[in-house]
Amino acid sequence: MSENDTPVPDEDSRLSWLRTWAATTIYGEAAAEVLGILGSGDAEEQDEPEEEKPLTEADLLFTQEDLRIEAAYQHANLVADPDFTGIGELLEGNMITSRPALVWGNLSDTQFRIAQVRVADLLGGAADTGRWAVDLGVDDLEPCKHTITLTGTDKTARMRLHLAFDPGMPEDVRQALVVGLGAAAVELLGIS
Repeated sequence: MSENDTPVPDEDSRLSWLRTWAATTIYGEAAAEVLGILGSGDAEEQDEPEEEKPLTEADLLFTQEDLRIEAAYQHANLVADPDFTGIGELLEGNMITSRPALVWGNLSDTQFRIAQVRVADLLGGAADTGRWAVDLGVDDLEPCKHTITLTGTDKTARMRLHLAFDPGMPEDVRQALVVGLGAAAVELLGIS
């Protein structure tokens, strides 16, 4: 039989042989057997791996509530420990709201760094609204741009109410609810 007559193993056999060779070379035959990489007998005699059946909700070891709690936890950690470099990268191309013709990245290096530090400080001091934000997304609600803020005699905020509505709710209905809730809060608290 010449070299040209040698049968070429199929790709699965070559991959199986390569995996077995790598495992025994790196870990030794005993360790490879323990790891399940090298079974008893030749690699070709190993059973085909069972195809995994799709998981159902009942098979999962966690609940939707667990996911909400974890998402809120991660949201809070992202806000509590903001990525300083990432803040700068996001600032660079964003427009400065009060100066629409100017983007943050066009500021002098000194002004840009001051803005970057101050944004990081604001994020670090932000309230933990992660669970609220996660629940809004799950419930398919969108935050309202209007808030109800009650201030003390010294003009500092004492209470602020943020609202979220179904995306299909008309703006005039949203506005009426905000005004009505604000008036009810003032009446309830006896503020004139």
